[in-house]
Amino acid sequence: MSLVHLPAEIILMIESHLDSKKDLNALIRTSPHFALMFEGKLYKTNTAHQHVFVISWAAHRGLAGTIHKCLKAGAKLTLRDRFRSHLRARNAPEIMNIIPRHPRSHPLTAAAAIGSMSCVRLLLKQGVNPNLLDEYYETPMRQAAGNGHVNVVKHLLDKYPDSFTGAFKLRRPLHFAAARGHMDVLKALSSFLEQSPQQLTVKESAQIILYEGLWHRHEDVVRYALRKGADVNNESLTPTLRFAPDIRSGERPDRPRTRLVQAHKTIEKINGVKTPGWSGEISNPL
Repeated sequence: MSLVHLPAEIILMIESHLDSKKDLNALIRTSPHFALMFEGKLYKTNTAHQHVFVISWAAHRGLAGTIHKCLKAGAKLTLRDRFRSHLRARNAPEIMNIIPRHPRSHPLTAAAAIGSMSCVRLLLKQGVNPNLLDEYYETPMRQAAGNGHVNVVKHLLDKYPDSFTGAFKLRRPLHFAAARGHMDVLKALSSFLEQSPQQLTVKESAQIILYEGLWHRHEDVVRYALRKGADVNNESLTPTLRFAPDIRSGERPDRPRTRLVQAHKTIEKINGVKTPGWSGEISNPL
């Protein structure tokens, strides 16, 4: 006889004799009815560390339902990053003072990287900072922009405009999107800069786009930058400023993530302040 045809009392007795989560999960997967009966118990038995692992695993795969079940079972999310360097002032850049020994992506950054709107909305609804800097020094906006997920980019800009207002809040996303040739993302970012009073001007953003377009041979990106007012004779180092985890001019845009080490704490003066983690490259790519 199939398990689904057994009386509820017997099913409950069987469940009470299951000692491992693996066995309970096997029973749950037998039938949707058993999932309704026991799934909550399965998640509630997770430790805090297990919840962190499950939520991260689900975010990397766009499984909003799994994240929701963990939250319903009492899981806690990290709402603010441990660095907060780019949040100390409106125009403050990121600072690489600490290199985590065992870095982890934040679920919001992971969800933004694969373009999972359901996960992004769920995590933001829980109060996660939309411009959070995870332990790889990545932000949700940069990952969404660099991977061409314009729907996530627009959602972040539309719902949380104050989080992206400032001289450095959109520089890294612009660099990444331009290096990979994501025109829709570049247009969305430029539109935001045009509509809102920003410390990063449209012309400055055009110089960044031009620089990356020339280095990575994206003709459409270069043409777009020129239409937005980029100057091919500009010799300022500012558009070439690059944070340590980001793609450098001589690297392929699809290169794997760099493992951060102490040597990445190069120091560049930004607005007269020594800022670890930043460096400038050649000023005129032509």
